[in-house]
Amino acid sequence: MPRPDAPHHDLATGYTLVERDRENARLSALLTFDRYSPIRVAVIEGAAGHGKSVLAAGLAHQAEARGFRVLTADGAHRERALPFGIVSQLLPGDSEPPGAALGAAITATLADREPDARDVDRALWYVTHTWCAHLVRASASTPILLIVDDAHHADRESLTILVHLLRRSRAARIATLFTVCADATPADPAALDEVRRRQDGDVLRLAPLTEHGVATVVGSRLGPIAGFRLAPTWHQVTDGSPLLVHALIDDQQANGRAADDSQAGGPGPGNPRTGERAAPAGGDHFRLAVLTTLDRIGGLTTPLARAVAVLGRSATPRLLDQLTGLGQPGVVRALRALHTAGILTARGLFRHPAAQDAVLASTDAAERRRLNSRAAVLLNAEGCSATVVAQHLLDADSELEPWAVPVLENAAREACNDGDPTLAAAFLRVALRAADGPQRASLTAELAALDWWQSPRDSVRHLSFLVNAARVGRLSAAEATTAAQFLLWHGRFDEATTLLADLVGQNEHPDTSTRIEIRFMDLWLRSLYPEVARQLVHRSPRWVDERARDLPAIFHPRLEAATQLARVLSGRPDPALPLRAEQIIRRTAQTGSPPETISAASVAALALLYAGHSEGARRWFENLLRNDSVQASPTWAAKLLALRAEAAMRLGQADTAGQLARAALSAFTVADWGVGIGLPLGVLVRAMTVLGRHDEASELLNHPIPANMFQTGFGLHYLEARGRHRIAIGLHRAALDDFRLCGDLMRSWGTDVPTMVPWRDHAAEALLGLGEPAHARRLLAENVPPTARRATGARDAGATAGAAASDAAASRHPAGRRRRDTELGPGTGRGHAGAGASSRVLTSVDRMASLSEAEQKVAARAARGQTNREIAAGLFITVSTVEQHLTRTYRKLRVAGRKDLAHLFTTARMPIG
Repeated sequence: MPRPDAPHHDLATGYTLVERDRENARLSALLTFDRYSPIRVAVIEGAAGHGKSVLAAGLAHQAEARGFRVLTADGAHRERALPFGIVSQLLPGDSEPPGAALGAAITATLADREPDARDVDRALWYVTHTWCAHLVRASASTPILLIVDDAHHADRESLTILVHLLRRSRAARIATLFTVCADATPADPAALDEVRRRQDGDVLRLAPLTEHGVATVVGSRLGPIAGFRLAPTWHQVTDGSPLLVHALIDDQQANGRAADDSQAGGPGPGNPRTGERAAPAGGDHFRLAVLTTLDRIGGLTTPLARAVAVLGRSATPRLLDQLTGLGQPGVVRALRALHTAGILTARGLFRHPAAQDAVLASTDAAERRRLNSRAAVLLNAEGCSATVVAQHLLDADSELEPWAVPVLENAAREACNDGDPTLAAAFLRVALRAADGPQRASLTAELAALDWWQSPRDSVRHLSFLVNAARVGRLSAAEATTAAQFLLWHGRFDEATTLLADLVGQNEHPDTSTRIEIRFMDLWLRSLYPEVARQLVHRSPRWVDERARDLPAIFHPRLEAATQLARVLSGRPDPALPLRAEQIIRRTAQTGSPPETISAASVAALALLYAGHSEGARRWFENLLRNDSVQASPTWAAKLLALRAEAAMRLGQADTAGQLARAALSAFTVADWGVGIGLPLGVLVRAMTVLGRHDEASELLNHPIPANMFQTGFGLHYLEARGRHRIAIGLHRAALDDFRLCGDLMRSWGTDVPTMVPWRDHAAEALLGLGEPAHARRLLAENVPPTARRATGARDAGATAGAAASDAAASRHPAGRRRRDTELGPGTGRGHAGAGASSRVLTSVDRMASLSEAEQKVAARAARGQTNREIAAGLFITVSTVEQHLTRTYRKLRVAGRKDLAHLFTTARMPIG
């Protein structure tokens, strides 16, 4: 004897019936015609997909096995207005009287597309009496089971006939079963109510499966372990609808997934802290089941489900009423029906995203556009967020009203701040269709910035328009300077110069924001595009006036970062640069938009790199690369990879630098990189040279480059790399030419700082290779300004590409190393070690002189035996800063720890107390 509610495999449907044993037992009473079982009619009520048809099919199979004649009819929403639609399915065949006569009467009545009411009444009277009499007579020899599935879709005439049959067949062996969808509106509610109230009737109301029931169903098809693991999530997304549960299983099996697949909603996905599990994947079977459920409910549910799918989380009964025009009662009734069917939650949201997708996909494209257009208007009137309204405008793809343009523009900014530049660009493209004049210029500038975010090459199509717009004063200062940066990157220097000169000329009395933009561009040009800065000074005398103005850069992180970079490259670095850079990066991250944050932070980190703080710069570049906004921007990811590669190269990590530089180069085409290609290409050439892969380095130097790249700071890195490669393969004269050109450019630009490119050290090594040690010694003895020497002191000695290359070459040629040390002194010619290393001998005093002032203070206290925490407290700095100073100090002085520090201070006769 099976236990109650044990799983039962129904042979008629192939489905496993769970939690339906009581209903099956009560239905079986229909097939027993005796005084102990007076039930002659049954009604199964339940939400769509809850198994009514499955139970009916099981009863039909059971009846046929007992010798019943089974007549079935299926209601359909699209046929409920067709008179006699259900009864015509229940008629006997044409060969069996009175089947032919009944069929002919119905056909004759319906021949006219709009039959006269009297004709329908005459046919109704004839069919009712003839058919009912025939069934009563036939049941005397063979019991009959009538099944009307989805009777809520039955036409009025058929329901009238069936109710009449029930009245006349009390003594006949005729059983009748109706299935009715809960919350549906039948064509003749009174007729079905009469059926429910009959004394010889039974009404069965199906409940959804419990979580245990879902586990049993899943377990019967996927195994008991899968049932146990998946039941909680699957019950949540189906609300126990057997149809939807079986559809999920079908999708699981169709895709060949294991029961514990990450898409199955097992314990793996979701939120491990809260224990939430990911929703199961809803495939074709699930989508079809959702649409089948809607069709079976019928009525207002399909148009309402479409409206809910369009509105999403914004859906409320009032908005749904306004969007569909179904009326508040109809909306509430349809929402209740979709909730009981397991499609929507109690809050009116789709339980599974695949259900929403299925409804939208089944909606005609024109209807979708109409709904989205209307939804945008309604939601904007409700004061919803610009992003929500803009998404509907985007999906509507129709003509815009004037109010839509600022909404789309605001939505683009919100999307950009949320780290979704692709969506932001889509909003702006829609807005551009309805914009003109200054509004169009501003939107184009924003779109160019967003296209740049994804690919610099994509921004090119907007630049000519922006140049023309700037010429007539339709761009703001920020928009104009941003466009100028794009022009510079693509090597269009003349256009950038003209644009910036126009900007100054059009603003005789610039406001603060304009002055900030002009000052930023001046600093930026002097740092990385010095030739353009020089041209601009010649073309626009007012540019010189503006650059002389005092501005409080501290309140503007991007301007402050550019100021710090310019100070480094002019040989006047801020002694507190590491602290300033950290403040800039942290402050911008808290208050700025993603583009502002990344721009300011990357400039600040670049200042650290060029000042010799390679380790600090490396750390910040790595942090930025983990930023969500950077990961959403291929452009910034590639640029920061190149900068991170340069930092690795300066730290002597040639293999890492090569990998990073190669990744940066592979992310973009030459057109994307513009003049900036000199940085990643230079790093990769230097890395290959250090690693002894000279053929690869030679091949990389054949890579096409923009001709005007050598007018930028990026060209210096390329010249340095090419020169290092030429030294390694013995082309010392050609290498010397590269380094001299590098030096000439840096001197003419006012950026002759060895921490950027130590061209003198490289040139001296080339001169040694040419047999000119005296010339090399004179070059190294050139006077370097004290400020530059201090900047150099902050550098990690021997930790850059030049140092690694020099050491690698020397290790391959011992004679060359001995000659270098003999002729120039030990420790010279060590690449990015700086100008101090050029003339430094390894005496205690000179070695101590290589330390910055801050490093000397920390080293002195460490030599006295103070702990890091004591040093930090005494100097009012952080423990982390102390650790960084000591790390660099040990590396520069080539000592192992504090004991060696104390000995070195004593030897140098420097006070430590």
